Amino acid sequence: LNMRKFFGILIGGIQQKIFNLVLVAMILITGIFMAISVHQYNQITDILGETSEKQLNSIDTISSSAMESMVRDTLQTTARLEAEIADGVFSSVRKNVIMLAEYVGKVISAPESYPQVEIYGPDPAKEGVFSAQVLFEEGVNRTSPKNLYNIGLMGNVADMMISMVSDSGELGSCFVALEDGIMIVADDHPCSKILESGEIMSFPIHERPWYIGAVEAGGILFSDVEYDMFTGRMEVVCSMPVYHNGVLVAVVGFDIFLDFLSDAVSYTAMNGGFMIILNEVGHVIVSPKTEGVFKVQVSESALDLRKSF
Repeated sequence: LNMRKFFGILIGGIQQKIFNLVLVAMILITGIFMAISVHQYNQITDILGETSEKQLNSIDTISSSAMESMVRDTLQTTARLEAEIADGVFSSVRKNVIMLAEYVGKVISAPESYPQVEIYGPDPAKEGVFSAQVLFEEGVNRTSPKNLYNIGLMGNVADMMISMVSDSGELGSCFVALEDGIMIVADDHPCSKILESGEIMSFPIHERPWYIGAVEAGGILFSDVEYDMFTGRMEVVCSMPVYHNGVLVAVVGFDIFLDFLSDAVSYTAMNGGFMIILNEVGHVIVSPKTEGVFKVQVSESALDLRKSF
């Protein structure tokens, strides 16, 4: 397991956390089921030991009631544990985004304390290898001394970004989007940012929902479901603005690819059931279903399931 420290904080593996939480959930649910089954068996055995013919007729009723209670309790426990699994994944991403925002804020507030570290554009030779890449918004001067200086300054954050995203596996990517139209992205798919012409694509930082939403919220935010501009995969973005002396200087964030997350949490399904995750507006953001009302859809077409059930 790839584990690294920044400022004394240990960054752990999200995939490992998912596995551990699922394992704990399965163990606890199995334990609860066995404990209730043994308890009900002992009760019925005691009744049989001292029963009359009239009491035997009531055993079926007692057994049915006991089984109904056991199923209800088990389902409630399952739902609670699965909610904790989902919360563990999103909490890990949230913590990483906060750490990244704090580090970017430190670098920007004391630039004289940090060296210039070079970051380059997407390189096809690094496909499949986690790396930090620089992108620009359309119209930004890519060679101005000021912009080159800011890129070199953000190079100090690159190792932290690569550690975070490589630790998450296929869960997503992370980024730092500067207010002046420069974006540093850490992922393992640089080719997705190169056009057929061979040119590096421009990225509309100020138009993206995660940027607009984080600035409007003034704090950390989970976006609604949207499409990743690079890969086309459905995602939820956790983003957070960074201010210096009260002025917005950047928005940092982490992409959570929903297909990978859905595969991970689908292991919690038991006996033909399945788990879905809704956001605060009732939209499905994680589900193993690909059809029907429970499938994941972008915000424009998603249903508010709070009003449907």
